Amino acid sequence: MSNCTLVRDQKLRFVPRLLLVFLAACAPAVIPPVTPGADAGSFELVVLSTTDQHGRIRGWDYYADTIEAGRGLSRLATAVDSIRGANPGRVLLVDAGDLLQGNPFAYVAMKKFGGGAANPIVAAMNTMRYDALAIGNHEYNYGVPYLERAIGQARFPMLSANTLKPDGSHKFRPWVIVQRKGVKIGIVGATTPGVMVWDAENVKGRVQLTDIIPAVRTAVDEVRAAGANIVIVAVHAGLDEP
Repeated sequence: MSNCTLVRDQKLRFVPRLLLVFLAACAPAVIPPVTPGADAGSFELVVLSTTDQHGRIRGWDYYADTIEAGRGLSRLATAVDSIRGANPGRVLLVDAGDLLQGNPFAYVAMKKFGGGAANPIVAAMNTMRYDALAIGNHEYNYGVPYLERAIGQARFPMLSANTLKPDGSHKFRPWVIVQRKGVKIGIVGATTPGVMVWDAENVKGRVQLTDIIPAVRTAVDEVRAAGANIVIVAVHAGLDEP
């Protein structure tokens, strides 16, 4: 993805304006401060979203052994810090999955840190203070135990409402509530069921990924019942399939 997408002024209950900035391996411009609404009890929430990082912690192409300008969490962190500085207390940072696999750095991290030492990819996201992440299909490429260790090290919830244990209970947290300016924001995560085909041997007998829409509907109802004023859904799935 070479450009950042900006969506402004979506009307929501309790929070009149929502600013969405998608930062998916792009070279983002710094977002200037937003002007609060006339209502003293309102504010504009800025949601930053990344996806498909695939181990890109630094801006380096390990295949070509050269600089990869415009990619990497180390580059993105600067933009995130700038946006947070311009909009104090009003920024939410979420990810839509596929972080643990995808380049030689991620492979070496799995080999070196698979035994329980600090995972450098998760450590970078902890440093950036992510609020939540939706688990992606590539999180399963190195097996469920590796994913579980990564979740144990994350200081942010890794969510998937449609991932179940063999007994039908949730394998991972389906949702979380965070607060900004006293407003409760529910974040729901979900994962493509394609995992059951692409990583069949890794997930067999361990997890079952069900249809996304029914699981998300249930999770949204639950998070609203828990007090969320607004709900954001992060789903790792394509838009070009039925």
